[in-house]
Amino acid sequence: MTDAPDRPFSALDFPADLRAAQRTAAELYAALHTYQATLPWSREPHPGWPEDTERGTESR
Repeated sequence: MTDAPDRPFSALDFPADLRAAQRTAAELYAALHTYQATLPWSREPHPGWPEDTERGTESR
């Protein structure tokens, strides 16, 4: 077992390496979304779904 810490336990006192990792993850997440905002919606245009004239029937 380890010795008792010099100060009382605090649930809000996270280790410095965990705080640094969380900050890095948040910064990378923000950078990813900033980059994604510069990309076009679709690389290749697509006409989309064919128009359904009657729902519930199969087109032949």
